[in-house]
Amino acid sequence: MDLRATGSGGEVLSSQAMGVLFEDVHNQLDHLCADLERTRKEIARNDEHLRQEIEQIDAELEDEVHDRRDGFDKLHNEFEAFTYHKVERVVQELESCTKEHEIRAGARMRQLLDTVREMDLLKLHLTNISACWAPFDQEGTFDRRLHRQLLFMRERRVTQFASSAGSPRPIQ
Repeated sequence: MDLRATGSGGEVLSSQAMGVLFEDVHNQLDHLCADLERTRKEIARNDEHLRQEIEQIDAELEDEVHDRRDGFDKLHNEFEAFTYHKVERVVQELESCTKEHEIRAGARMRQLLDTVREMDLLKLHLTNISACWAPFDQEGTFDRRLHRQLLFMRERRVTQFASSAGSPRPIQ
C-alpha cells in the first residue's frame, strides 16, 4: 500500500503541493512554539522575580525578628538593671538602719554603764562619808557588817552587768 499523500482525485501530491498544504499548519506550529517559548521565559522571569520577592520578605521578617529580640533583650536588661538598683537601694537602707540601730543601742549601753558607774561611785562616796561619821555616831547605828554586805553586793552587780554588757570603764 502506498502511504503517500494524495489529493481529492486520488493523485499523488508533489512536495511543493505538500509544502503549500502544510504551510499554514507549520506557521501555526511555529507561532505556537514561539508563544510557548515566550510563555516559558515569562514564567521563568516571573518565577525568578517571585523568588527574589520571597527572599526579600524572608530577609525583612528575619530582620524584624532580630529587631524584636533585640528590643526584648534591651527591655529585659533595663528591667534587670532597674530591679538591681532598687534592691541595692533597699539593702543599703536596711544596712544604714541596722547600723543606726546598733549605734543607738551602743549609746544606750554606754549611757547605762556610765549611770551604773556613777551610782557605784555615789555609793562608795556615801559609804566613805558614813565611815567618816561613824566615830561620831553616839547611838551605834553604824553597822560594819551591813557596810561589808553592801560593798559585796555592789561588786557582784558590777561584775554581772559587765559580763552581760561588756566590760565597763574602770571605777574611779
